[in-house]
Amino acid sequence: MVGEAAWLNDAQGNLASKGGQSYSFDYGNRLRSHSGNTQYLYDGHGRRVRYSATGSAPHLYSQYDYSGQLRWQRDEQAGQRIRHIYLGNRLIAEHRNPIGSNTISIEYLHNDARGSLIAKTNSSKAIIQTSQYEPYGRLVNRANNNRPGYTGHVQDSATGLTYMQQRYYDPQLGLFLSSDPVTAYGNPIGQFHRYRYANNNPYRFVDPDGRDVTCDQDSCTIHGGKTTLLQLAADYLYVTLKNS
Repeated sequence: MVGEAAWLNDAQGNLASKGGQSYSFDYGNRLRSHSGNTQYLYDGHGRRVRYSATGSAPHLYSQYDYSGQLRWQRDEQAGQRIRHIYLGNRLIAEHRNPIGSNTISIEYLHNDARGSLIAKTNSSKAIIQTSQYEPYGRLVNRANNNRPGYTGHVQDSATGLTYMQQRYYDPQLGLFLSSDPVTAYGNPIGQFHRYRYANNNPYRFVDPDGRDVTCDQDSCTIHGGKTTLLQLAADYLYVTLKNS
């Protein structure tokens, strides 16, 4: 149970149902459908290329580059073709071209320290959109619109889920829908909770693609945040003594 909603998993550990909503995953642990309507397709790298809220047109097409940056979207529902422009690993602008038109507009994106999109301005420097998030990423001041948002990941309008490439994330629960593809054997302390987001510390860490903490000698890093191995050992000792 999670809150008032029953959380049921399939044989592979993926979420099967929650609060009357159903989820269907393939053998690669990729979400294929939600409540029988929303449908998803993926490329050979496992990244989403097509998304439909109704199971048929209109579709949202997406193209990610090899590093995992979202480069292009064709949103048939919004009638827009959008090319994303980055500075390093930060999304800074959208090059917009309406479907069936040659008109081009540029919208500029403003990020916070974790890479979440918090404001959008037009070529006249006027603010045309703002975004406010709860600590675990639920958008609170407007509806999701299938664009990059919390920590730079796409937030789906039909489901409320955040697509983090390797896994889908539910910001209302603060949990991933499927277990971590990186096993707990290599990091039995940090990876013991198979569904947690960003070490259960979204103020300090972000997750670049829905996988794991990477370590080098005396520190563990998730996209720029660090926690020492001594801290992890202390956490493990605390939990062990508390439950003994």
